[in-house]
Amino acid sequence: MARLLLRILAGATGELMKRPLLLGWLALVATLTFAVPAMAQGDQPVIVEYVAPPECASSLAFQVLLETQVARFSNPGRTWRWSVRIRRKDGLYEGTVASEDGAHTATATRCDDVNAAIALFIAGGEPETPEPAPPPLCIPPPPVPVAPPPPIDRPRPALVHAPPPDRGTDQAWHPVWRLGIRGDFSNHGVVRDDMGTPLGATALAGAMGVLSIEVPGAFGKMMFEVAAGGLSSTDGAYPLKYTVVDTQTCLLDLPLGATGLSVLGCLRVAGASYSSVYEEGGTQYPQTGGALWAGAGGRLRWQAPVGLFLEASVTGMYGTVSSGESDTPGWIDLGLSAGFRL
Repeated sequence: MARLLLRILAGATGELMKRPLLLGWLALVATLTFAVPAMAQGDQPVIVEYVAPPECASSLAFQVLLETQVARFSNPGRTWRWSVRIRRKDGLYEGTVASEDGAHTATATRCDDVNAAIALFIAGGEPETPEPAPPPLCIPPPPVPVAPPPPIDRPRPALVHAPPPDRGTDQAWHPVWRLGIRGDFSNHGVVRDDMGTPLGATALAGAMGVLSIEVPGAFGKMMFEVAAGGLSSTDGAYPLKYTVVDTQTCLLDLPLGATGLSVLGCLRVAGASYSSVYEEGGTQYPQTGGALWAGAGGRLRWQAPVGLFLEASVTGMYGTVSSGESDTPGWIDLGLSAGFRL
């Protein structure tokens, strides 16, 4: 069109020079003709079809937003015709923007966020990537105070009824030594002559030193005891004396609660030498010999907290019969003991 106007102007130059009014009109037409291409080469308006729910931005507001984004990004090759439709779907806003090149969607909980994303997409800009939020500060909860357990109210037994320390299970593997003295009484001791005729009935009595030790056993603990001493007849007219070495093993030791009492079951083996004298016709006849005894019996012991102990025992004995002794090999032996726990 510009060339055509130039030809017209060139052909009519002479005429125009003769008519000043016609020359001014042609100058105005040429100016308008050249202004249209200049506008076409700049920022052309974007033609957008905009459909959205009432709570979203209006068409005018969206156009202002779009013009702001277009002014930020220079892109002469961008697509100029777009169609924008926004709808609610499952509590979200879903926007679809379509052009000749295809369609794109944007979803957000707010309609304004969808509008901003679509305007940025049409303008050809890149969406801003938000910086990741710092992880929340994790503060550990304060420790829960734990109340101390209530004190255990243990009954405190009276001192006189406390069990002896050596009867505790924590001391079961520690030896316990005892030292004492025992008095023995026996009905074994009838004096006889060489022909076996009984000369008189008598009993035996005497004392022995005793040493014993308690060690662990099958029933909790057991005791070994050795004693040595002498026995003699209680009838001075028919003297009969024994020198005795006595051993006992108590395999059973049962405490009777917290009373300090306990019952023991014991086995006994003893060896002795004896001497006796009888008189006939004014003449004294000495007799000597040896004996071996064995038996079994029981004891009742009381152990005081301070270490003192008392015992009473009954033993059934059986043994050899020598000259000057009773011809009955069985008898009863009684014993009373006292001593200290070491």
